[in-house]
Formats: sequence, C-alpha cells, structure tokens
Amino acid sequence: MLSNLRRLVDIDKILTEQEFQQVKDSFIYDMAMNIHEILEFSSSILSKSLDICSTSYVTPLDAIQLASALSLNDLPIFVCSDKNLLRLAKRLGLMILDPTEEQQ
Repeated sequence: MLSNLRRLVDIDKILTEQEFQQVKDSFIYDMAMNIHEILEFSSSILSKSLDICSTSYVTPLDAIQLASALSLNDLPIFVCSDKNLLRLAKRLGLMILDPTEEQQ
C-alpha cells in the first residue's frame, strides 16, 4: 500500500507529499483500529493466484491481490490505477474503480 502511494508521489506526480502523509496516516490509523479486513494468505489464494498467472501475464503480487479479492464472499470493488490490472480484474468478474479517472 505504502509503496503504491509513494509511486503516486514520486513517479506519477498525482499526490503531493502532504497528501501522501495524510493518506498514509489514515491507513495506519485504520489498521490500528482494525477497520480493514486482513486476509490470511491461504493455499486456496495461492492456488487461485497460480491459475491467474498461468492464464494471463501479471506480476505475482498482483495475482495474489486479485486472488485475495476473488476469495471474499462479497466481491469488493477492486480499486487500482493500473489499466492492465483493471482490465484483468474486470475479466475475472470484479467490479473495478480507477481513482485517477473522473467518475460519472
């Protein structure tokens, strides 16, 4: 999470340093308050991520993210600004949201 946020500052120039700190602090607070569900890396997630890697070019960590999202009973909205990853997530049946695009 923090690495991706850092990329939004350093590479994509979407966030300012102050915005990065605010989002980072909010994320850390949410983690401390148990607001986010933490999934255990299970053999079923590993198996699904291997299936994803076998059928589509994707980084191992992205495959784990997708497999984790797909393992939830209520499929989440997959939020990402990587266009290729969003296309794959949609193809796998996830609802998607690109935070860098204007929403209608």
